[in-house]
Amino acid sequence: MNNKTAILITILIIVFSSIALTLWKVSNRHLERTVLVVQKRIIESALDCFNDDVCLNDKVTLGELIKKGYLSKEINPLTKTYYSDESYVTKKELTFVEM
Repeated sequence: MNNKTAILITILIIVFSSIALTLWKVSNRHLERTVLVVQKRIIESALDCFNDDVCLNDKVTLGELIKKGYLSKEINPLTKTYYSDESYVTKKELTFVEM
């Protein structure tokens, strides 16, 4: 193997490595944003329920939101499974807690 071949192989390895790393970062960022969108949709549904005075407790579960028609079953993008009906949103902090 001469120097030109070694340099060419090294450049190709660097290029393919940087492309693979970029694709991995973009994929992870997309997945994180997808999770955030689902969580915001759940929180907004709970907020609507609180504002309509339908949900009177400070803690509302996904099961309650689904029964009252504010939300449909949501899938966790990371695990590809449905969120538990026992997962909840608290009114005080408007945070989603996954069970």
